[in-house]
Amino acid sequence: MMHKLMNQPNSRPLIICVILLALVLIAGALISLILKEGNPGISWLVTSVLLTFCTFILYLAWSLAGRGQTLAWLLAMAFLLRLFVGVVTEVGLPRWGYDETVQNSGYLFYDAYKRDNDAWALAKSSEPIWKAFENEFIGDQYGGLLSISALVYRGFSSDHHRPYLVMLLTALAGSVAVAFVWAGSGKRWGRRIAMGAALLVAVFPDAVLFGGAQMREPYLVLMTAMAFWGVVFWDTHRSGAILTILLSVIGLFLISSRVAVPALAVIAGIFIFDKFSLKGDRKRESITWISILFAALIMGALSWNWLSSSSSWDIFETIRTSGRVQYAFETIPEKFQVPFVIGYGLTQPVLPAAIVDPALPIWRIIAIFRGIGWYAVAPLLIYAIFICWKAESANDRRIMVWLSICMIIWLLISSTRAGGDQWDNPRYRSIFLVYIALLCSWAWDYARRHKDAWLGRFFLIEGIFLGFFLEWYISRYYQVVGRLPFEIMLIWVAGLSLAVVVGSLIWDRVQHKLSD
Repeated sequence: MMHKLMNQPNSRPLIICVILLALVLIAGALISLILKEGNPGISWLVTSVLLTFCTFILYLAWSLAGRGQTLAWLLAMAFLLRLFVGVVTEVGLPRWGYDETVQNSGYLFYDAYKRDNDAWALAKSSEPIWKAFENEFIGDQYGGLLSISALVYRGFSSDHHRPYLVMLLTALAGSVAVAFVWAGSGKRWGRRIAMGAALLVAVFPDAVLFGGAQMREPYLVLMTAMAFWGVVFWDTHRSGAILTILLSVIGLFLISSRVAVPALAVIAGIFIFDKFSLKGDRKRESITWISILFAALIMGALSWNWLSSSSSWDIFETIRTSGRVQYAFETIPEKFQVPFVIGYGLTQPVLPAAIVDPALPIWRIIAIFRGIGWYAVAPLLIYAIFICWKAESANDRRIMVWLSICMIIWLLISSTRAGGDQWDNPRYRSIFLVYIALLCSWAWDYARRHKDAWLGRFFLIEGIFLGFFLEWYISRYYQVVGRLPFEIMLIWVAGLSLAVVVGSLIWDRVQHKLSD
């Protein structure tokens, strides 16, 4: 009987809605049962209502992005991963985490803890929500996420503080970004690149982790994805593109005005370098490349005040909290100390340290999860930076060079701004996840189509780095094997990496001559 109903065109949408509603009610009951926040009946009701809203928005995003089974699975996977991480950490950290206020309260991040509790205090007060945009609340100097959180508590959970309700919206924001990336990259570069970029946005560990917490990064990723979609669909859906870009600009400035400027600068560059075809005009082509470099310098200059105002303190904190960095600062010249911290930040989170570090199991799992994500995309980013100028079309070449330059600047800013911190550094980095995903997916597709061995060689160099550092951390924590002096180890890593590069160049040259 059900099979016959499902095959009838008019009844199938109704059956799907009934199934989704049943799943939402079951999920709402399970979350309420696991987290035990306040009255069980009210918890089940408000959780189910918000889950219904999330399901509707995901369905709407799926429909607007072109539907399709693959996209449906990506959206479902993105949301469920974030939901799972959020529930597990909220219930698990008080039991399995460290004995401190933030973790005992079920929060992964101090920022989330402070902002969320400020939002609950605002929701319980008689003050209007717009008070969130005043300077009274240090938990959110911008006010956007604080006001959203307070609205959720005042409208749905005035009887009890249920932090996971805000987490549901954060998970939704990070998941909806997948649909915009899928649609935009698919229209601009085709299905293969769309698949890679959307998959990376859906499952990138730091994105999943921040999406399962009460953090602002998923909203920033969503806004940049919306702006990217608007640029791509500017020619074919002008009114929709203008509205989407306008909403993304407003959202970015409400959530973080400091991030809005560089994020929108990247989008503006994509728009300019994609929409204005030069048609072989060498003079205009030269002017365009000069403009790209000039725009990159402006982007770096705009971020300089933010960077210089806090980098000294962040670097000091890195030195204070890391014995390894303290030792390095004692042995290297002063003029190389800041570059050392920046380079150290680019390696965070360090995967070998995560594997070996005798931390609590829940934190070791989180650290390994995050390390795998970063070290999976790092060679792709490096490869993209080296081959971006090889893109087939002139517009693609300009866009990829522009994205590569912006990515270099942003990664350096993140490492300097966060002082090599293993949490803030990747957090700032993940704000540009849309651009990271586009570069990585394009690079992967380029290497696959051209059978380019250099991508594999970059992974080999990374393997050398990881192998030596894994041995170093094992010897440091467990003393089961001999440990090379740190400087000698770096020399070995650099020497073997150089051997891979030189050997590859010689091999390619020999192969080229033999083919001639």
